[in-house]
Amino acid sequence: MESRKLRIAVIAGGYTGEHDVSLKSAENILDAMDQRIFDPYLIVWSESKKATDRGATLHYKGKLYPVDLNRFSVQLEEGELTFDYAFIVIHGSPGEDGKLQGYLDIMGIPYNTGGVLAQAITFHKQKLKELVKSFGILVPRGVEVARDQEAHFADNFIKSPSFPLPLFVKPCQGGSSIATTKVTKWEQLSSSLKQATAEDLEGVALLEEMIQGTEVTCGAIRLNGKSRLLAITEVVPKGAEFFDFEAKYSGSTDEITPARIPQEYADEIASITLRLGDIIQLEGLYRADFIIDAQGTPYLLEVNTVPGMTSESFIPKQIKAAACTLPEVLSEIILKGYSAK
Repeated sequence: MESRKLRIAVIAGGYTGEHDVSLKSAENILDAMDQRIFDPYLIVWSESKKATDRGATLHYKGKLYPVDLNRFSVQLEEGELTFDYAFIVIHGSPGEDGKLQGYLDIMGIPYNTGGVLAQAITFHKQKLKELVKSFGILVPRGVEVARDQEAHFADNFIKSPSFPLPLFVKPCQGGSSIATTKVTKWEQLSSSLKQATAEDLEGVALLEEMIQGTEVTCGAIRLNGKSRLLAITEVVPKGAEFFDFEAKYSGSTDEITPARIPQEYADEIASITLRLGDIIQLEGLYRADFIIDAQGTPYLLEVNTVPGMTSESFIPKQIKAAACTLPEVLSEIILKGYSAK
């Protein structure tokens, strides 16, 4: 008797500004998944930020079906559809901050990322930096600013700045550089903080020191406690002051793999990236972003635990650079995760 193919819920969407990018990642994942052993289904999480409006919808054969979140199942004409595994490609909340992982834990569905705690820590930029700093990993200086405190904080910071211009303002929990501003004049500070707190789900902005240098991103995969490196990519925005949303998704960036850095720098970046997986207990694909200063010292900027998976994203290209294919890596992640449940 032929064994049944695993039913995979590819969960995309979410209620942050990365909703549409997530859908593009899901499209690439669905195309790459080996349908000889998997039956993949696209589930789109609502983009509404109102708790009462949140839900999920199955996109199946040109029709939309509501997902019963009490059972994580869908009622089709031919019967109830249940799932064996969830492949999360929601960039931002609820897929990258631990909320969806907690729900799937309750439902008993294995998935492709770290657990609730690992996801929550990595999604909060400042809390992540505080954690890894205690392990000797260097990070830029930063300060959190709460909603409704922006103008008061800006006035006080301008009088006695902890670090000089230029600096960055960004949502404390967010991605794709949405609502991120490179502040070059003090007059920009208050409005930039307000923009960042408005985007952040908890209304917290991060004011961060800018370190001049070479930006690189290092991809890795960690499965059942064992990590391996993919590749290190150098990021060179063309015509942009930094690697902002437009530079990320308009193709106006040179992405050079492997990065043009001395081998000793590459070795240190690789070592830190693999250590991060162990420190935080990451799982699946992840990416660590760094700035290497003029002295060759790397500073960790952030860790992406649900990295972009579009055809133009870093991770698919780094998988190729590591002499692997995306279908092979997806199969490895799903089969190991499913067997470990």
